[in-house]
Amino acid sequence: MDTFPAIQAHYGSAPQPVKPKVLRSEFGDGYTQRVGLGLNPVRESWMVAFKDISAAEKDAAVAFLKAKAGAEAFYWTPIGETTPRIYTCQEWLPVPQEGELWTLTAIFVEEFDLV
Repeated sequence: MDTFPAIQAHYGSAPQPVKPKVLRSEFGDGYTQRVGLGLNPVRESWMVAFKDISAAEKDAAVAFLKAKAGAEAFYWTPIGETTPRIYTCQEWLPVPQEGELWTLTAIFVEEFDLV
């Protein structure tokens, strides 16, 4: 499995709200039963932004994401962590900035593939 390209640039990321998958059954008199759905009911996603990157860095990252086509997983290490996890990316947006610099934003969604 490939690793997302290392880009030396101003980097920002923000975790998106986490919403565990829960199977919920409501019974009479207000009684409710809940259980986590599946083996991994909590999945994180991150909105990442690579700011002030060169066209070459943008092209490399976009080519990587296009090659994965939103379906093939890759390794990426969230900010503040040391261990890479498995993600997919189905949305990204390159935006030109002043001069020849770019900002690339993307949404990385955690996956639980077997490695």
